[in-house]
Amino acid sequence: MRPLVSILAFVVSIACATSSPVDPIDNAEDEGMVGEGEGDDVGDPAPPDPVTLLAYRIRELSLRDPHLFAEGPAGCSDVTALAVGAGRPEQSTLLILAPPSPAVPATHLEIELGACEETASDARCRRAAEGPEAEAAAINQTSGICAREIPGSTSGYSPGITFPAGPCFQAEPVPLQIGGSWLSLALEDAVSAARYQGDPATGLVDGVVRGFIREVDAEGTLVETPLGAYYLSELLAGGRHNCAHRRDDRDRSPDGSRGWYIYLNFTAEAVALLIAS
Repeated sequence: MRPLVSILAFVVSIACATSSPVDPIDNAEDEGMVGEGEGDDVGDPAPPDPVTLLAYRIRELSLRDPHLFAEGPAGCSDVTALAVGAGRPEQSTLLILAPPSPAVPATHLEIELGACEETASDARCRRAAEGPEAEAAAINQTSGICAREIPGSTSGYSPGITFPAGPCFQAEPVPLQIGGSWLSLALEDAVSAARYQGDPATGLVDGVVRGFIREVDAEGTLVETPLGAYYLSELLAGGRHNCAHRRDDRDRSPDGSRGWYIYLNFTAEAVALLIAS
């Protein structure tokens, strides 16, 4: 995890540089560079420095339940470990909490796609798309568990799902596209939660995302895997043509639709998010 001290120092330096904006023309006149009636040409003013926010970049992302199975050279194999990961720095998932503090009763969560650059001391990111991928109100808890499994929706895979304990936040359910490596998942009613490290938080740990994928949508989602192209339903036990014939991990949503509840765990580190002012 990158040291928060260096990130906060970077944020403070940007704030100091932009706290007292000076009009370029007024500054030039003050310095005697432009006189009245002289007709001197003035170049375009320099672009303003970007505003810097504290964000959290997902560093580790693991699919916990259900697992994925595909036919390979050794027969039907569990390929879950190959599926997600956190992606490359230029294809990062960022979480923005406003405020990023467990000391308040509620916060606001935005999930963004970001392009990040890593240095020896920190990481700096910019938004890779217009607007957030998802946003939701969230509640904070000082104790207890944030987010839980839906009864009967898990299949006992190892390692099991980790759920965050207080101090933690839990966001309201929203549609969310999340993933990495070669697998990206379009989830319905996705709930995100994580435990704060510090106040303000230097990182997020024991993070969990829980959401639902309808079987009909999985049957229409083509996935390019290292073993070839599969429809998502072909990788999930119980789906059409899945090779794990003795398993059926399908669930029912509250409206009775057949599909799968998806559980992912994540950790995230603090980064500086640069936003054009």
